[in-house]
Amino acid sequence: MKITVQRESKRDRSVSAEATVVPNSQRDGYDLIWKKKGNTFRIDLDSALMERSRLEKERKKSKQAKIDRLFDAMKESMCAQGL
Repeated sequence: MKITVQRESKRDRSVSAEATVVPNSQRDGYDLIWKKKGNTFRIDLDSALMERSRLEKERKKSKQAKIDRLFDAMKESMCAQGL
């Protein structure tokens, strides 16, 4: 099965990649295969999904930390102004 993945890059432009999901003959599961600049990559689909989940959790923690720092700075500013 072929899939297309699309995401926004850091430079605010759309990036897409095409990959193929194939059964893994050596164990129960699937592999994800894609080509980039003439090289072929193959990764265990379960591992890729777990890594994605881990990265999303880290990103959420980082984003929440930035929001918390912003609110702390706003509180300090309001206290300094006597509000």
